[in-house]
Amino acid sequence: MEQALRTEESGIEHKLFLLLMIVQGLAIAGALTTQIYALSLIPITIITGWFLLSDVRRLYYFFALMIPFSVEVELPGGLGTDLPTEPIMWAITGFSILYLFYNAYRMDFSLIRHPITLLLLLHLGWTGLTGITAEFPIYSVKFLLAKLWYVIPFFFFFIYVFKDKKSINTFYKILVGATLISVTIVMARHAATGFAFDTINKASHPIYRNHVNYACMLIAILPYIWYLWRIASRKWPYILAMIYVIIAIYLSYCRAAILAVFISVAMYYIVKWKLTRVAIATALIGIAVAIPYFLSNGRYLDYAPEYEKTITHEKFDNLIEATYKLEDISTMERLYRWMAGKQMIEKRPVFGYGPSNFYPNYENHTISSFQTYVSNNPEKSGIHSYYLMISVEQGIVGGIIFLLLVIIAFIYGENIYHVLRDAHYKALVMSAMMSLIAIASVLIINDLLEADKVGPFFLIACAIPVMGLLSTRRVNKMI
Repeated sequence: MEQALRTEESGIEHKLFLLLMIVQGLAIAGALTTQIYALSLIPITIITGWFLLSDVRRLYYFFALMIPFSVEVELPGGLGTDLPTEPIMWAITGFSILYLFYNAYRMDFSLIRHPITLLLLLHLGWTGLTGITAEFPIYSVKFLLAKLWYVIPFFFFFIYVFKDKKSINTFYKILVGATLISVTIVMARHAATGFAFDTINKASHPIYRNHVNYACMLIAILPYIWYLWRIASRKWPYILAMIYVIIAIYLSYCRAAILAVFISVAMYYIVKWKLTRVAIATALIGIAVAIPYFLSNGRYLDYAPEYEKTITHEKFDNLIEATYKLEDISTMERLYRWMAGKQMIEKRPVFGYGPSNFYPNYENHTISSFQTYVSNNPEKSGIHSYYLMISVEQGIVGGIIFLLLVIIAFIYGENIYHVLRDAHYKALVMSAMMSLIAIASVLIINDLLEADKVGPFFLIACAIPVMGLLSTRRVNKMI
């Protein structure tokens, strides 16, 4: 019987191969006849698409392979995209909608009631609502659409697709392997200039927008190398990989990323010793004390920079010294935009100016005493603090919703870590918490969450505690 089935399968494969050859031949003939040579690629494109879509996990694997090498491409009309990653995200989003439509009666919708899921849905809903009242609604519509093809593939559908250990491990192994190749490319280019501080941006471009984008992706992925090390039988390759990536993070000369490595290590012990609530309460008290202190009686004006002293530094040690002296151009430019953000929040505290509306509105709210010589902002970059940007664009309510999402993800991550008995899933949840704290910490002085090399890993880290819940029936242990 088995022999007959194998013979039948072999016959089908043979016929499909002959059909493919005929179609390919016709495509080549058509391309030569019409001189439209792209026609010759149609059959192989169809085959590749069929191969990827026949198992949606392959799309995720393909994304993991391509994400370290994606590049930003400017499109007509002032639009831009990341290739090839954003088209892959579109494909996964489309596939997930079709999957939901055809399998709705079989899906477990109880996870929609999970607090992390509810807060993420509330975040999306508030983003849409504040887009209606936005100063420039078209920017907000584009922002919301882009947000959906991040959230759907890397939170909602990710939970349903990766239900077994093998597929999760395959995803991270591909991701880590591809990342190490990209790091080697950057390191080789950087080595040619003696690992100079002022050449790291050039060395990381174009596959990374700049050294910050490069470092932020590495700190997001580093905990998953640790995860692979924890579950591996042969551990030494992952030990070497962790050392290699830590060296790369240091040589990225990104201060926030270097600090984030230490914070993620601290998070391991915070989760393990059940100190997450204490750490969160301490951080919130610190914020509650610090913000009124700096804002009261115009005290923040005491930190206005001396225009001639805020310069770009060519050595990393000089940069560190300039940071605490408030003479570094990037630090002081952040203060310039943060002061504008303060003025904007005071003017529109509830609904804000609308998603993706900071840049076209902030110049009218700047304080001249904080101005630096790069304040003309030729790159059209944002406010350089995601939490502040959310509060400016979506009001204080939007900022609180996002902050609650992060906090609840940490709390439930710690809870599920101590509920789980499977060492594999415990290591996965712990790595997600370490990745999430690394990303959350750099978001204090960066606004990279909508970047394709950071955003997916934030959402995956939020999804993993929910996935951990699927692996245990001890739901009553959750808060």
